[in-house]
Amino acid sequence: MADDGEQVVPWLLTGLQRVRRWQLGHSSGFGSRHITLGRMADGRWLAEDSDTARGSHAYRSRERAERAVAELMWEGEWTEVPAVLDANGRADGWIRRGNTWMRDRSEDAPEQG
Repeated sequence: MADDGEQVVPWLLTGLQRVRRWQLGHSSGFGSRHITLGRMADGRWLAEDSDTARGSHAYRSRERAERAVAELMWEGEWTEVPAVLDANGRADGWIRRGNTWMRDRSEDAPEQG
């Protein structure tokens, strides 16, 4: 059975857990775009594109969703950013320096999966 992906609308999904996210361009700049890998409440995997014209798709396997994410990012210089921010704009395992997010490599940083 093919896992071609079902088009979904991420903001209508309940129980969505965003796992990894990448950014193209400056976060507040014109033309900024995000690609996100997530896990839906029903167990399927999501390849989410902030460009709504391209759409977001659900897949049965993580591997297929990861391949879809890679295909979406084939062009440009993508930077990994936190998938989720808390109410204070912070992310576990990440630090922000100016407008740039980077992994926190300090000894007391939480483990990354």
